[in-house]
Amino acid sequence: MITIDGRRWRLAPGADPVLAETLIRRAMDAVDRGEARNVKTGRRKRLYPLMLRDGDRPDHLLKIKEYQFFHGILRMVRRSSARREFDLAFALARSGFPVAPPLAVGEERRAGRLIACYLLCAILDDVVDLRRLLADPDLRPARRRALVTAFGAFSRAVHDAGLYQDDYAPNNFLVRRGDPPSFILIDFERAHLARPIRRSRRLWMLAKLDRHGLGSSASERLRFLKAYSGGSPEEAKRLWLELDRMAARLAWRDFRRMKLISAAEGRRFRHVRENGCLVWATRDVAIPWDLLQTQEGGPPGPRLRVAGERWILDYGPLSEFAARRVWALSNTLWTWGALVPRPIFLARRPGTVLLGLVREPSARMLPGVADPDAAVNALIILLDELGSVGEIDPALRPDDIAVVPSAGGTLRALLLAPHRFRFRRSAVRDHHARARAQARALLSGMARPVSGGTHLDPGIQAPAAADR
Repeated sequence: MITIDGRRWRLAPGADPVLAETLIRRAMDAVDRGEARNVKTGRRKRLYPLMLRDGDRPDHLLKIKEYQFFHGILRMVRRSSARREFDLAFALARSGFPVAPPLAVGEERRAGRLIACYLLCAILDDVVDLRRLLADPDLRPARRRALVTAFGAFSRAVHDAGLYQDDYAPNNFLVRRGDPPSFILIDFERAHLARPIRRSRRLWMLAKLDRHGLGSSASERLRFLKAYSGGSPEEAKRLWLELDRMAARLAWRDFRRMKLISAAEGRRFRHVRENGCLVWATRDVAIPWDLLQTQEGGPPGPRLRVAGERWILDYGPLSEFAARRVWALSNTLWTWGALVPRPIFLARRPGTVLLGLVREPSARMLPGVADPDAAVNALIILLDELGSVGEIDPALRPDDIAVVPSAGGTLRALLLAPHRFRFRRSAVRDHHARARAQARALLSGMARPVSGGTHLDPGIQAPAAADR
C-alpha cells in the first residue's frame, strides 16, 4: 500500500513498488494537466489510454469513477468498484482463469467518504478484442470457424469453473492468435465467482452473447453451441431452442430500458435543442444541423432517402411518444446484433421527425442488388432473428431492406424500416419457417408487399398496447 497525493494505492502482487509509483504519478499527472484523452462518455466514469513508457502508442489504461455524495457515504464501509474489480481479477487468476491483471488500484477518500476510485492496467501486446476480430472483413472463413469453435469450448470451461459475468459480450474477451486461439478475460465490473452456476444463469449469459451476433450465420451459431456442449449435437439443439425462448424476454427488457435512456441525457445519448429543432443523438456523432434544416417535399411519411453516408427516414408529423418509440426501436435493434443500420440521431422539428442511420458505401436496397438470389440467406437470417424477438409488420417491402457485404464474403441484410417492427415477450411461432417464406416472397415480388397492408405502420400513429 502506498499513498500518492492523498490517494491510497494497492499494488498487484509481485509488482515493483518503485516502477509502479512512477507509472501512477505519470498517469495522474497526464490526467491533471489535461493531456490525456477521455474515451468514455459517462458523466462519472472516465477511461484514459496513456503512454507511460517510451513508445508511440498507449501502453496503459486508467479507469476513473467518481462518486456522488450519498453514494460516497454508502462506500465508507464497502470497497470501491475499482477495488472490487481488482480483487476479483486476482481471485480469478488464482483459480486458473486467463486474465489481464491490473497493475494498481487507488481510492480517494475524505473523512471516510469515497470521492473517487482508480484502476491502472497495462495494455497487452499482440491481442485484439473478440468483437473487433469477428467484425474484420478480412478474417478468413476457416479462421472464423476455428475462432467460434474455440470460444464455445472456452465459454463452457469458464462457466464450469464458476464465472458469472452479467455483461457476457465479445468485447470483454481478448484473443491471442494461435492454433487454437487463446482468450483472456477483461473487465470484471459486473462479474463474480459462483459455484456451481445454475443452468438459468448460463442461458442468460449465452443469450446476452447471442444478442451481439456472435455467429453471423445459423451454422456458426450451431458450431458455437456444439463446442459449448462438448460436441453433443443433441445438447446444442436443446440449447438453441432454450436460447430462442429466452431471446424475446431479454430483447423486450432491453427495449423497455432503451425507451428510458435513449431520449435522456446520459452516458450514451444526449439531447440538444437548436433553432426550434430537438435532436436525440449518440454522443460520439456530430449533429448535421444543415441537413436537419432542409425542407423536403413529397407524400406523407415515412419516406426513405440517401444523404451521403446516411439513410434518412422522414416520418412526417409524429407525437413525442411515437418519436421516442421509433428512436428506442432503432437503438434496440442495433444493439441486438445490428439488425438495422446504426442509428445516429432522431430530430423533431415542426411538422416532421427525421431518423438518421449510418449508410455504408457498399450498401444497396434489396431491389438494387445485382443478384437477388445471392441475398436469400442474408434475408432469411435477418427475418429469422427479427422473428425470434418480435413481430414484423406484414406490409414489409423489398425497399425496407438493405444488403451489405459482410465478413467472409457473405451478404448481410439490414432492416431500413424499424417502425415496422414491434418487440414481443415471446418469439413468433414457427419464425424459422416464416422467415424462409417471407424471404421467398420478397425476392419473387420485388414490387409488392409480403402481404396486404398500408404503407404507414399503424404503430407509428398509435403504438400497439404491447409497446406501451
